[in-house]
Amino acid sequence: HRADEANAAAMRDALTGVRNKRAYEKYTGKLDWEIMDGDARFGIAMIDLNFLKKINDTYGHECGDAAIKSLCGMVCHIFSHSPVFRIGGDEFVVILQDRDYNDAELLIDGLQIRLNRLRMNPGLKEWERVSAAIGYAEYDKRADQKADDLVYLILDVACSTDYEIAEAENPYLTFAFTSKEELEPLRSEERR
Repeated sequence: HRADEANAAAMRDALTGVRNKRAYEKYTGKLDWEIMDGDARFGIAMIDLNFLKKINDTYGHECGDAAIKSLCGMVCHIFSHSPVFRIGGDEFVVILQDRDYNDAELLIDGLQIRLNRLRMNPGLKEWERVSAAIGYAEYDKRADQKADDLVYLILDVACSTDYEIAEAENPYLTFAFTSKEELEPLRSEERR
Protein backbone atom coordinates (compact mmCIF):
# COMPACT_ATOMS: atom_id res chain seq x y z
CA HIS A 1 0.00 0.00 0.00
CA ARG A 2 2.79 2.44 0.80
CA ALA A 3 4.28 2.00 -2.68
CA ASP A 4 0.87 2.68 -4.27
CA GLU A 5 0.41 5.79 -2.11
CA ALA A 6 3.90 7.04 -2.98
CA ASN A 7 3.28 6.43 -6.68
CA ALA A 8 -0.07 8.26 -6.51
CA ALA A 9 1.55 11.18 -4.67
CA ALA A 10 4.29 11.34 -7.30
CA MET A 11 1.60 11.97 -9.93
CA ARG A 12 -0.05 14.86 -8.02
CA ASP A 13 0.86 18.51 -7.75
CA ALA A 14 1.53 19.33 -4.09
CA LEU A 15 -0.04 22.83 -4.19
CA THR A 16 -3.25 22.19 -6.12
CA GLY A 17 -3.82 18.45 -5.81
CA VAL A 18 -4.36 18.05 -9.56
CA ARG A 19 -2.22 15.79 -11.69
CA ASN A 20 1.32 16.98 -12.37
CA LYS A 21 3.64 17.01 -15.39
CA ARG A 22 4.72 13.40 -14.82
CA ALA A 23 1.06 12.32 -14.91
CA TYR A 24 0.54 14.45 -18.03
CA GLU A 25 3.41 12.70 -19.81
CA LYS A 26 2.00 9.30 -18.86
CA TYR A 27 -1.49 10.30 -20.06
CA THR A 28 -0.26 11.70 -23.37
CA GLY A 29 1.72 8.49 -23.86
CA LYS A 30 -1.61 6.63 -23.76
CA LEU A 31 -3.08 9.13 -26.22
CA ASP A 32 -0.14 8.53 -28.54
CA TRP A 33 -1.05 4.82 -28.57
CA GLU A 34 -4.64 5.77 -29.45
CA ILE A 35 -3.29 7.92 -32.27
CA MET A 36 -1.26 5.00 -33.61
CA ASP A 37 -4.33 2.74 -33.37
CA GLY A 38 -6.45 5.33 -35.21
CA ASP A 39 -8.86 5.69 -32.27
CA ALA A 40 -7.92 9.18 -31.07
CA ARG A 41 -10.51 11.90 -30.56
CA PHE A 42 -9.46 14.62 -28.15
CA GLY A 43 -8.59 18.27 -27.68
CA ILE A 44 -6.08 19.99 -25.46
CA ALA A 45 -6.67 23.26 -23.64
CA MET A 46 -3.77 25.19 -22.16
CA ILE A 47 -4.54 27.72 -19.47
CA ASP A 48 -1.74 30.04 -18.38
CA LEU A 49 -2.18 32.27 -15.32
CA ASN A 50 -1.30 35.87 -16.13
CA PHE A 51 0.91 38.04 -13.88
CA LEU A 52 2.10 35.35 -11.43
CA LYS A 53 5.55 36.93 -11.14
CA LYS A 54 4.01 40.35 -10.50
CA ILE A 55 1.69 38.90 -7.85
CA ASN A 56 4.57 37.07 -6.16
CA ASP A 57 6.86 40.12 -6.27
CA THR A 58 4.22 42.61 -5.11
CA TYR A 59 2.05 40.66 -2.66
CA GLY A 60 4.15 37.62 -1.76
CA HIS A 61 4.19 33.96 -2.69
CA GLU A 62 1.20 33.16 -0.49
CA CYS A 63 -0.94 35.40 -2.70
CA GLY A 64 0.63 33.86 -5.81
CA ASP A 65 -0.22 30.40 -4.49
CA ALA A 66 -3.77 31.56 -3.79
CA ALA A 67 -4.08 32.84 -7.38
CA ILE A 68 -2.81 29.49 -8.73
CA LYS A 69 -5.29 27.57 -6.56
CA SER A 70 -8.13 29.91 -7.54
CA LEU A 71 -7.51 29.42 -11.25
CA CYS A 72 -7.07 25.68 -10.76
CA GLY A 73 -10.39 25.47 -8.92
CA MET A 74 -12.17 27.27 -11.76
CA VAL A 75 -10.56 25.05 -14.39
CA CYS A 76 -11.46 21.87 -12.48
CA HIS A 77 -15.04 23.07 -11.99
CA ILE A 78 -15.56 24.04 -15.64
CA PHE A 79 -13.85 20.96 -17.10
CA SER A 80 -15.34 18.56 -14.57
CA HIS A 81 -15.24 15.54 -16.88
CA SER A 82 -11.62 15.97 -18.00
CA PRO A 83 -8.22 15.43 -16.41
CA VAL A 84 -6.49 18.65 -15.38
CA PHE A 85 -2.70 18.80 -15.13
CA ARG A 86 -0.43 21.47 -13.68
CA ILE A 87 2.57 21.22 -15.98
CA GLY A 88 4.42 24.35 -14.87
CA GLY A 89 4.33 27.05 -12.23
CA ASP A 90 1.43 28.89 -13.83
CA GLU A 91 0.42 26.51 -16.63
CA PHE A 92 -2.41 24.03 -16.70
CA VAL A 93 -3.37 21.56 -19.42
CA VAL A 94 -6.78 19.95 -19.79
CA ILE A 95 -7.28 16.95 -22.06
CA LEU A 96 -10.83 17.02 -23.37
CA GLN A 97 -12.48 13.80 -24.47
CA ASP A 98 -16.06 12.59 -24.68
CA ARG A 99 -18.56 15.08 -23.19
CA ASP A 100 -16.08 17.91 -22.58
CA TYR A 101 -14.63 17.43 -26.08
CA ASN A 102 -18.09 17.83 -27.57
CA ASP A 103 -18.73 20.94 -25.44
CA ALA A 104 -15.24 22.45 -25.70
CA GLU A 105 -16.25 25.84 -27.08
CA LEU A 106 -19.05 26.24 -24.54
CA LEU A 107 -16.73 25.27 -21.67
CA ILE A 108 -13.97 27.65 -22.77
CA ASP A 109 -16.53 30.44 -23.09
CA GLY A 110 -17.72 29.61 -19.56
CA LEU A 111 -14.18 29.89 -18.20
CA GLN A 112 -13.71 33.20 -19.99
CA ILE A 113 -16.96 34.54 -18.51
CA ARG A 114 -15.88 33.55 -14.98
CA LEU A 115 -12.47 35.13 -15.45
CA ASN A 116 -14.02 38.33 -16.83
CA ARG A 117 -16.40 38.53 -13.84
CA LEU A 118 -13.44 38.27 -11.48
CA ARG A 119 -11.53 40.93 -13.39
CA MET A 120 -14.49 43.33 -13.22
CA ASN A 121 -15.18 42.80 -9.51
CA PRO A 122 -14.04 45.98 -7.71
CA GLY A 123 -14.40 44.29 -4.31
CA LEU A 124 -11.49 41.94 -4.98
CA LYS A 125 -7.84 42.64 -4.37
CA GLU A 126 -5.65 42.79 -7.47
CA TRP A 127 -4.21 39.31 -6.92
CA GLU A 128 -7.71 37.87 -6.50
CA ARG A 129 -8.71 39.14 -9.95
CA VAL A 130 -7.20 36.15 -11.69
CA SER A 131 -6.76 36.33 -15.44
CA ALA A 132 -5.42 33.76 -17.85
CA ALA A 133 -4.48 33.08 -21.43
CA ILE A 134 -6.42 30.14 -22.85
CA GLY A 135 -5.55 28.16 -25.96
CA TYR A 136 -7.34 25.15 -27.41
CA ALA A 137 -6.69 22.77 -30.29
CA GLU A 138 -8.29 19.52 -31.41
CA TYR A 139 -6.40 16.48 -32.62
CA ASP A 140 -6.34 16.27 -36.43
CA LYS A 141 -5.24 12.90 -37.77
CA ARG A 142 -4.03 14.52 -41.01
CA ALA A 143 -1.59 16.81 -39.21
CA ASP A 144 -0.82 15.59 -35.69
CA GLN A 145 1.38 12.59 -35.05
CA LYS A 146 1.35 12.74 -31.25
CA ALA A 147 -0.59 14.45 -28.49
CA ASP A 148 2.13 17.01 -27.76
CA ASP A 149 1.80 18.33 -31.33
CA LEU A 150 -1.33 20.15 -30.10
CA VAL A 151 0.55 21.78 -27.23
CA TYR A 152 3.19 23.08 -29.64
CA LEU A 153 0.46 24.32 -31.96
CA ILE A 154 -1.19 26.21 -29.11
CA LEU A 155 2.16 27.71 -28.10
CA ASP A 156 2.81 28.77 -31.70
CA VAL A 157 -0.45 30.71 -31.74
CA ALA A 158 0.11 32.15 -28.26
CA CYS A 159 3.58 33.37 -29.30
CA SER A 160 2.35 34.89 -32.52
CA THR A 161 2.70 38.60 -33.14
CA ASP A 162 -1.07 39.15 -33.14
CA TYR A 163 -1.38 37.74 -29.63
CA GLU A 164 1.55 39.79 -28.32
CA ILE A 165 0.03 42.98 -29.78
CA ALA A 166 -3.39 42.19 -28.30
CA GLU A 167 -1.84 41.41 -24.90
CA ALA A 168 0.06 44.71 -24.94
CA GLU A 169 -3.18 46.59 -25.65
CA ASN A 170 -5.13 44.72 -22.96
CA PRO A 171 -3.00 43.18 -20.19
CA TYR A 172 -6.03 41.38 -18.76
CA LEU A 173 -6.67 39.62 -22.06
CA THR A 174 -8.23 36.21 -21.92
CA PHE A 175 -7.13 34.65 -25.17
CA ALA A 176 -8.83 31.60 -26.60
CA PHE A 177 -9.15 29.94 -29.94
CA THR A 178 -11.21 26.97 -30.92
CA SER A 179 -11.80 27.21 -34.63
CA LYS A 180 -10.15 24.79 -37.00
CA GLU A 181 -9.95 27.61 -39.54
CA GLU A 182 -7.57 29.54 -37.28
CA LEU A 183 -5.34 26.51 -36.80
CA GLU A 184 -5.24 25.24 -40.38
CA PRO A 185 -2.66 27.79 -41.65
CA LEU A 186 -0.30 26.85 -38.83
CA ARG A 187 -0.75 23.15 -39.48
CA SER A 188 -0.08 23.75 -43.18
CA GLU A 189 3.22 25.45 -42.29
CA GLU A 190 4.20 22.49 -40.12
CA ARG A 191 3.58 20.04 -42.98
CA ARG A 192 6.01 21.92 -45.27
